Amino acid sequence: MFKLPEELLLMIYEEVLGRNLFHIVRRTTSFQLGHVVCKTNVPRRQEECNENKCRGLKVPTGIHAKTGPGDGGLIPLLQSCRKIYIDAVRVLYSSNIFDFDSMETLIYFSTALVPARFDNLISLQLDFRFPLSLYFHEATPQNDLARWERTWRVIGSMKSLQFLWVRIAWPKQEMTVREERRFLEPLCQVGELNCFEVSLQSVIGTEFEKGEEEHWVVFRRRR
Repeated sequence: MFKLPEELLLMIYEEVLGRNLFHIVRRTTSFQLGHVVCKTNVPRRQEECNENKCRGLKVPTGIHAKTGPGDGGLIPLLQSCRKIYIDAVRVLYSSNIFDFDSMETLIYFSTALVPARFDNLISLQLDFRFPLSLYFHEATPQNDLARWERTWRVIGSMKSLQFLWVRIAWPKQEMTVREERRFLEPLCQVGELNCFEVSLQSVIGTEFEKGEEEHWVVFRRRR
């Protein structure tokens, strides 16, 4: 196998390890992380993922209970041989979409990974449902602005990031445009990407088009 050309090996690794959407979840209160392969496996389908319960049951501690195999067979492959690990681990991080539903999980993920691995991430998806954060003991921009700002500093520091899809439900049901603008300021730390899409629930003083994105305002910034 190792006698194959490097380009062909990378294609094989991408076929085996890539083209997935991984939900990164907390497994323990000490922030041991796990991942679940998305049932939809398509970005921008956060609501569909929620309906399908892709991440599994989330308990009040913010932990997602493990209901089945979480690694999809990927980790054993990486552990089978040091050379495979060295050659393939970059493919794992660069050819998949990583999805997070809390600031805490994203921040911990960024510190748990070797910086070089974190910098390999190309595609990121966020699904922040802040009205539910209180039930899971998780922070919101309203009660922890410092953590919110840190989240976007982390994202802004990602050297290879090219695709970012964000869906945000604010912690307050009624929010003014001025309040929302204050919470959106940290997003400016994200540089130029191939695609940066933010979906927001409409707030007081804004209008939106009804249809497929009813009750949501979608902002898209493309290169």
